[in-house]
Formats: sequence, structure tokens, C-alpha cells
Amino acid sequence: MSETDSSSSDSRARKDAVLPLKAGSAHVEIWRGWGDRVVVGLALYCLTTVIVLVGVVFGVEYVPRRSHPKGNGAGFPMALANWDGVWYAEIVRDDYSYNIDRPSSVAFFPLFPVLGRGVVAVTGWPAEYALVGVSHLSLMGLFILTCDYVRRRYAETTVELSDWVLLALGLWPTTMFFRMAYTESLFLLLLVAVLWAMERGWRPWTIALIVGLSTACRTTGVALLPVLALYLWQRRSNTTSFLVRSPLVLSLGCWGLVAYMVYQYVEFGDALAFVKTQQHWVTRHPESWGQYLLALVTFEPFWSKYVPSSTAFWARHEHGVNPLFSLEFANPIYFLLSGVLVGIGYWKRWLNGRELLLAAGLLAIPYLTHSYRAVMMGHARYAASVFPAYLVMGQLLWRAAPPVSAVVVAMMAALLFTYSALFAGWYRFF
Repeated sequence: MSETDSSSSDSRARKDAVLPLKAGSAHVEIWRGWGDRVVVGLALYCLTTVIVLVGVVFGVEYVPRRSHPKGNGAGFPMALANWDGVWYAEIVRDDYSYNIDRPSSVAFFPLFPVLGRGVVAVTGWPAEYALVGVSHLSLMGLFILTCDYVRRRYAETTVELSDWVLLALGLWPTTMFFRMAYTESLFLLLLVAVLWAMERGWRPWTIALIVGLSTACRTTGVALLPVLALYLWQRRSNTTSFLVRSPLVLSLGCWGLVAYMVYQYVEFGDALAFVKTQQHWVTRHPESWGQYLLALVTFEPFWSKYVPSSTAFWARHEHGVNPLFSLEFANPIYFLLSGVLVGIGYWKRWLNGRELLLAAGLLAIPYLTHSYRAVMMGHARYAASVFPAYLVMGQLLWRAAPPVSAVVVAMMAALLFTYSALFAGWYRFF
């Protein structure tokens, strides 16, 4: 063997010996990175959640409990399963029911109660405890995944930005629903999982499965379909391949909704039972399609909430509560604030095309279908699911002067505590 060959052989041997070390170091760094995200995510989950739990305890002990025909057991933690939580617990215990003449549980999508039933089967807990457990496990996962997503999306910024986004996600007053027996934390976890998977360049077919799972969680899961279409377009090799693949991938993205419709058809003979039962939660009906469209175009659902002569006037639906602490009063305000935050994100270019499209869908679907008929009922909660708004909120808090950020955080925490206490007392929170 020549000296050159010997030298090359030694060089290759040294390189081969080093490669495993480098690969091992890379794996160590990856796990260290995830370890940091887990610690930060769980720490901020605990910090913000304790405010809600203390608020609920305060509400149970000191806020007079209002009567309700579907009221559940008193005390903590049953108070975490008030309002919609009662419906979900009923589904877990007794399965779905449908009666066209009265409100029925088919209005509530299946993923959340199915997971709750699984927890009951494993632990033997009451349905309410199981559902709260699903919500909190989902919220933990949401905090951890959001931390990683923000650090990937805004890699050019400092890690402090992710902390501020998580604070916004944890302290925004209507995120108290994330800790209750509600679908919000599970739904947001799926939304962020889709954005995170796209950021990492996952295959569209895999992402479509997650999108489909979101449509089994909430109706607004369909807001991810345009985002998935945009992702397909951005990854296209040519226009023809996009036109061929997109209908198939987008169809897969509806699998959860389709499966639920098939179940309703088999069980109740009506694939649209979940739509038809919504009429029992409607407060008013438009006189005509023209009048309905005019109301939406003129933003009547927003301003009519503050006109005493209107049937939508907030005080007609909530009595004996200071407007500052009433979600009936604040529903349009929170919904509008989410829209403003998304607008700021677009203006400042803090949001990319996928995030903007998702936010637009999450705001447009409830506004176009629900705002007029339900006089903005529940719209503060719907707005809480607009994840891109928290990215913008985090940017604003991160860039603001420290005293300003401190005041805003303190105000959000105070409202979060108050809403939690009132929710525990069965005050009107939808």
C-alpha cells in the first residue's frame, strides 16, 4: 500500500471514529433543547393555571351559586365542569342523544368525550374529573409544543419571545376555559401541532390526519383545510401535481367530521343532527337572507350588543353583574381584539401566510354562522382559539417597556381570576 493510500485510510478511520461522537452530540443537543422546552412550558403552565384554580376555589367558597336546570355537583373540582362540561360528562356516561324538539348532546363533537371515556376506563374517575384531566394534559402539551414552535418560527429572536407568548396564552382572561372541561385546550393543541408539523416540513398526508382529527374536535377545525391547501401549494413540484393531489389530501383532512356524520346517520338517521339541534341555542332569527347579510356587513352583531332597545342588548341576557366582569358584555370586545391583533401581525409581518389564513378562518366561521343568531354568545371563547393572536400578543409584550408589560400582565391575571370565580358560581359564561 502506498503512503498516500495509507494516509487516506487513516483519515477515513479518524473520520469514522468521530462521526458517531458528532451524531451522539447532536442527539444530546436535541434532547437538551426539548428538555428546556418541557421545563419552560410546564413552568408557565403551572404559573398561569394556579390563578385559575385559586379563582375557582374562591368562587366555590364565596360566590353565591346560581341555579341551573343542568347544574352538576357542588364543590371543587366539579366546578371545573360547569356549563358545557355538564353536556360532555353526560356524553361520557350515557353516550349521545338526539331529539329534534329540544337541545341535544349531538351538538358537541366526539373527540373530547371519547378521550374522557378512555380516561374513565383506565382510572375509574368520575366523568367530570376525567374530562378535566384531558383538558389539563392537552394544555401541558400545548404549552410545550408552542414553546418549540415559537423558537423555530422566530429563530432570529431571543428565547424570551417564547416566554412572552406562553404568558399571553396562559393569562389572556378567556383562556380560563382551557382549564375547564371544555374542548379548547385539546383543539388548540391540534391547531399548533399542524402549524408545527408544517414548520418542520412533514408530509402532507400525515398532516392531513391531524387536520382530520381537529374536525372531530370542533366544527372550526375545517379552518385548517385552507391552511393545508396553502401548504400543498407551497410544496408543489408543478401545478398538475397540485391539482391531482390536493383533492385527495383535503378529503383526508375531513375524516373526523365525516366519521361523526356517518355515526349520526347510523344512530339517529340524520347525518346533520349536530347542525339541526343548534336551533335550540339560537336567540333570534333573521327575517330574510338579505336582512341577515346586511346585519353582518354592517357589523350589527357587534354594536347591537350595546343598544338598550335591541334584543341583543347584553343586559337582557345577564343580570346583576358589573359590565367589567360580564362576558355577555365583553364577547364582542374580545372577538374584536383578536381581529385587531391579527391585523397588527399582518401589518408588522409577524405572522406568515399559514397563520394569517388560519386566524381568518377561526374568526370568520363563528362570525358568519353564529354571531347574529346567538347575539355574539360564546364569541369571546371562540376568539380564545385564534392561536396566531397569541403570537402577536407575545411580540407586543416582549417589545413593550417593562412597566407597561407588567401592568398588562397584572390586568389579565386579575380578570382571569375573576372569570374563573364567576364560572364556578354558574354565572353566564358562554
